[in-house]
Amino acid sequence: MAGRRPAVQRVRQLDRRERHLGAGVYGVVNRLPLPLGLHHIPNSLIWFQFGEFNGKHGDLERFFAGDPTAGGFMTGFFPIMMFALPAACLAMIHTARPERRKAIAGISARPRSRRS
Repeated sequence: MAGRRPAVQRVRQLDRRERHLGAGVYGVVNRLPLPLGLHHIPNSLIWFQFGEFNGKHGDLERFFAGDPTAGGFMTGFFPIMMFALPAACLAMIHTARPERRKAIAGISARPRSRRS
């Protein structure tokens, strides 16, 4: 832990003192690398590295270990994955040209097993 950068330590301390401000900083840091496709990097740090509770590290493991302060960084992704992505797929299917609608639905739907 002593080898971590001072800026990362300051963000972690900020999150401990002001939970809402820390979540806001995480939201901004999570969206900045999105155009480059690198948004998974802050997620992996927060979800698997930061924080400690009974020997468990990261928001996921701490949450499952019963830490009452964990889980705040994961909550925003659940509604997006459960509702926004399927809604975006339906919107693409409905706005496709009628002759292309079946192909778009096939791309958006999960793969199905082929019959022999």
